[in-house]
Amino acid sequence: MQHPQCIRILVAEDNFINQTLFIKMLAVLGFKADIADNGQRALEACQSQSYDLVFMDYQMPGADGVETAKSIKLINQKQKPVIILMTANLLVNNDYLTQPGVIDDFLKKPFTVQELKAIIEKWEPTFVTH
Repeated sequence: MQHPQCIRILVAEDNFINQTLFIKMLAVLGFKADIADNGQRALEACQSQSYDLVFMDYQMPGADGVETAKSIKLINQKQKPVIILMTANLLVNNDYLTQPGVIDDFLKKPFTVQELKAIIEKWEPTFVTH
């Protein structure tokens, strides 16, 4: 695994408790992340710096995770981040969640530290070291 500090992570999550839990889970794995509490702030964060990995909540105020992911991929044509959609909605169609060129993968909420580690390791070969 790459040195965790070399991987730039953004967590787009509107729920404060989920934000706190996610940051703690990442810390257990040795990672730090920036937080965006809605889709607009996630888009702004991706415009101001590049991320290797974006964890995007499916349902957020303003714009849903998929629409925000589309916008992020459009503004980052050269260095597209891996976008992992997070959802607790078990009825969401997996084909919708993994749209080629938009959503790269998804995590069902709630997830464990082990599941989080596995998805980071799965996508790690695609990350650009900074």
